[in-house]
Amino acid sequence: MKPEEQTNSARQVRVSLLFASWIITLLISILPDVLFRELTGHIPGWLFWSKIGLLTLLLSVGLFWKAAGSLRQYFMVFLVLYLSQWAFGWIGDTPQWKEWFRSSALSTTMLGNQLLKLGPALILVTAMWIMQCASVMLVFRAKTEYIEDSLADCEDIVKKAKPANRLLRFSCRRTLRSVRLWLLTSSFT
Repeated sequence: MKPEEQTNSARQVRVSLLFASWIITLLISILPDVLFRELTGHIPGWLFWSKIGLLTLLLSVGLFWKAAGSLRQYFMVFLVLYLSQWAFGWIGDTPQWKEWFRSSALSTTMLGNQLLKLGPALILVTAMWIMQCASVMLVFRAKTEYIEDSLADCEDIVKKAKPANRLLRFSCRRTLRSVRLWLLTSSFT
């Protein structure tokens, strides 16, 4: 395959992924809820779980198909958001929660409502932070493996060098020490 054909096929894959991500975003957005409410008068209970199922399916496809792997974090954010909103909606419907925040004072009622909105936001921020840390760790691990392979090659050169070539052995060992020190002290940012 010629280089320009590879570039065109890669571009076609990117365009199709972009188009598919827009369609999926519309499917998991509030658009189906609005359409069902306007056309039938109510939102079916299965609609939420079909969105969760679609997101789960797309996450698993992203694990096996490299091209769709770039959208995995995008779908993960939506999955975490929807599940955390569902969980805090369930918490807000419990009798205990209603008892704690049932009051004639507006501030008490508003506190309960705001806590139910703050919970999913905190969970989403935490999930995004964890995903970022995982990405940084993967990049760091890949760089470390590459550097360790290079260091092993350099150590082979040092072992094979003649004893008379002390300058080469000294400079390679010094380089090895400094790279190892850099690996130990480098930050993850």
